[in-house]
Amino acid sequence: MVNATDIKLERRRISDLHAGYLHSPDVAIGQTVRRTLTAGSIILPTDLRQQALVKRGQQVMLVTKDSGISIRMQGTVMTDAVKNGRVRVRNVSSGRIVEGTVIDAQTIEIR
Repeated sequence: MVNATDIKLERRRISDLHAGYLHSPDVAIGQTVRRTLTAGSIILPTDLRQQALVKRGQQVMLVTKDSGISIRMQGTVMTDAVKNGRVRVRNVSSGRIVEGTVIDAQTIEIR
């Protein structure tokens, strides 16, 4: 995982950065790198991936809201997923598999 001490800001000409660049070091902090980066190399957006917020087999709360009514039920995550990512979850009580959006490490929103 990338932390603040891993990053050093440098001036570069953006016209030389054809693969894109990060607007702020905060974008990289907390993410993981896809490949080994050597000291002094430029971190490209394609070098980063978000850390999985929920993991396969994890118990979560499924939440759905409609017309001011909120329904909550327990679920089991089917695959790893990142924040705001789509994930399949098995409803513990019914066994039905639903798809929802990862809100936080404990909550999946079903629409």
